[in-house]
Amino acid sequence: MEFELNETQKLFKSSARELFAAECPPQFVREVIEKGEPYSEALWEKLVEQGWTGLIFSEEDGGLGLGMVEMAVAFEEMGHALVPGAFLSCVPLAGALVERAGTKEQKAKYLSAICDGKLKATVALLEADAAWDAGSAQMSATETADGLLLNGTKLFVADAGTVDYIITAARVGSEIALPVVSRKTSGVSVKLMPSIDATRNLY
Repeated sequence: MEFELNETQKLFKSSARELFAAECPPQFVREVIEKGEPYSEALWEKLVEQGWTGLIFSEEDGGLGLGMVEMAVAFEEMGHALVPGAFLSCVPLAGALVERAGTKEQKAKYLSAICDGKLKATVALLEADAAWDAGSAQMSATETADGLLLNGTKLFVADAGTVDYIITAARVGSEIALPVVSRKTSGVSVKLMPSIDATRNLY
């Protein structure tokens, strides 16, 4: 079994190392941490230009159609440079969730926009017990004429203060729903939580 990167993957790794050396040096990381704002629109735009926001998604959905090996390489290089921002929350979490569970219409609305870098999203799963299994989602979702009305609190939601949408695990009776909630929706309150990693805020 071959465990080495192929030539294309090695080139991707090298270009990623060069990108972050130029766009995310240690001084830049220290500055965003000291400001308490671990997000840079300029850096995000660089990732969009390189196609990173569509890295693992199909070309049909607007992505590059690459695989998890390339994603692993991307994370390795982002970790090496301590890249701040919502990439982890948006692409392999929220984006992948839309890809797997979304309808054709939802993919067209949300996933294509994520690939294009026009939309950022995160996932809200954890609650007071901090358990990762889906059965622990107890936030209630009541069906109304205008859609689902959510009631409850989610914790440890990464990058919720900088994204456009929050995919929220909620319970409709005995079933789990995944409504896509705009951060600006009336009634949504986003509060910063204490965290260890100063490059990724939790809310």
